[in-house]
Amino acid sequence: MEMPAGAQLALQAVRRQVESAHPDAPVRPGPAPGRHRPRPLLAGARCRTARGLHRLADWIQPGAVAVRAGE
Repeated sequence: MEMPAGAQLALQAVRRQVESAHPDAPVRPGPAPGRHRPRPLLAGARCRTARGLHRLADWIQPGAVAVRAGE
């Protein structure tokens, strides 16, 4: 049974990808333990935006209010 051209191309691409891994490839070392990593440039803006969005969400849909039975 013949295989459709698309399936054959896909299998060839997968084989090329899998066989392209080299066991002696260089490994990039991770950050040194205990060393402080610099914060991204927009980290402060991202935190302020998240805080503002949380406040807006609380204002639009406030949390559940405790209801006392019998009152």
